[in-house]
Amino acid sequence: MRPNTLTANERAKRRGCAPAGCLLAPFTFVFRQARLFLILFVVVFAAVAACAIFAPPTFRAIIDSIRDTGYRVYTEIVRVTGNPALKLIVYEVDVTATAAVERQMGVLSLIWGEGAQVEGVVRITLGADLDANKAGIISCEIDTNTLRLRSGRAPLAGTAFSQDEIRQQALLLFKEVSAKRAIELYWAEARRRLQNQFASWALGLEAPETPSLSQCPSDVGASRRF
Repeated sequence: MRPNTLTANERAKRRGCAPAGCLLAPFTFVFRQARLFLILFVVVFAAVAACAIFAPPTFRAIIDSIRDTGYRVYTEIVRVTGNPALKLIVYEVDVTATAAVERQMGVLSLIWGEGAQVEGVVRITLGADLDANKAGIISCEIDTNTLRLRSGRAPLAGTAFSQDEIRQQALLLFKEVSAKRAIELYWAEARRRLQNQFASWALGLEAPETPSLSQCPSDVGASRRF
């Protein structure tokens, strides 16, 4: 029986590739794919630009169609802490949350896509509105020192959308997520506190199991509050 005296290079040649080539093969594949993607992007971008210059009605029709695209949303609750307050607002909840929004555009996101992300802490007060005889969320206030608002846009997003629109969607989602989490974790305790208060009993206030005020007030400004 002939002993196996082939070198590493000879064994690699028999398999059809040199050792260096085998090691570089994955990187060569990635480079080819990236080059193909770049070529595709350039071709699509050039086609869109040509359409805008030589066929304005068609370009406007494309813009009108993509303006109707919906949103994909992502939310994450990082931390929630609650502290009792000695007033008719019976509970204060600090919600640390993240909310992100992006347009659902598929491959068109390379040209017109955009998204926004909001991170921060919002203080939500739970209690009763005696004037309206309702109970639940009384106010929402952002800790402006923690607020972070970021947005990203594709090259032609500005031709179809206002940047402020996607930011407002992210802020609205941030508010809704924070309010929902505060209700889930602390409304039962806030309701118990309301039921035990003399003022609630004397004024005939009902604290329902499901709060009648389940969202942040809509009249809160965006500079200091929502």
